[in-house]
Amino acid sequence: LVTCPLLRGQAKQKRIMTVKDYDLWSTLTSDQISEHGNWSSYALTYNNRKSDTLFVQQNQTGRKFNFPYSRNGKFNGESHFACIARDTLLVLNLKSGIVYRVPGASSFEFSADQKYIAILMGQINRKRKLEIRNSNGNVVHKATDIINYTYDPLKNGMVYCFAGNNTYSIEILNFKNTITDKKILSNHEVPFTGLVWKGNSIVFNEDKAISPMLYNFNISMNKIRVLNSKVTDGFPHEMKISNPPYKKSMLSDDGSRVIFWLSENKSDDAINPNAVQIWNTKDKLLYDFKKHIG
Repeated sequence: LVTCPLLRGQAKQKRIMTVKDYDLWSTLTSDQISEHGNWSSYALTYNNRKSDTLFVQQNQTGRKFNFPYSRNGKFNGESHFACIARDTLLVLNLKSGIVYRVPGASSFEFSADQKYIAILMGQINRKRKLEIRNSNGNVVHKATDIINYTYDPLKNGMVYCFAGNNTYSIEILNFKNTITDKKILSNHEVPFTGLVWKGNSIVFNEDKAISPMLYNFNISMNKIRVLNSKVTDGFPHEMKISNPPYKKSMLSDDGSRVIFWLSENKSDDAINPNAVQIWNTKDKLLYDFKKHIG
């Protein structure tokens, strides 16, 4: 009677964990849900290894697909699911279960009408190439030497700047029954940056240090306006149009107004290193910083 509890306790004794057991622990996080809720995706993230896995599951039947080392999963209505595994785009047909692959992909986006997928791939000199594929996976449009781009917020199109023969152009794509493309500026001497699309307007500016100009394209009117600081009345002479990283221009809701950044023109007065320096003890920054930031 005394020994029975001890024997029973020994039978339930738990195995001591080892370091290898830590690799089995994972965190489950919800990811995406399809348009009508028939499919959902979730991820298992492992703390001690790089084998995170993305799962796609049919919510009624439990049918499941798994994609190791994958990220950025997106549903295209109820027909397709896509994600990037390392540097390869995987596109799953939810009806047939067939997956096609696009190597070298860095990002992608489905069109609003669910007919197309825009895929961006790496290229030399930090440029990108673009492929537009239809629902069957066939390429219907290509572009190369893309420097920067942005999508219409409603995913009905995209606009991008690309290089060619030492000049730069802006092209707009519309995702309709067929892909339509149109150049809105071409053969420019410097690149364009800060692309923003909202409603009926697209805004961008020149990527140059001295007196860059700001451009606004009205899509329905097919008209482009230019703000040139050198000839615009009232423009502050000590300022210039700027496009700091991570701070793009902004458009009002109806696209009729542009809010953009200005920065000070650097002083042309060079600091003579041999001259006597007079420092002010109330300055918030050391005198030497004036050589870099003015």
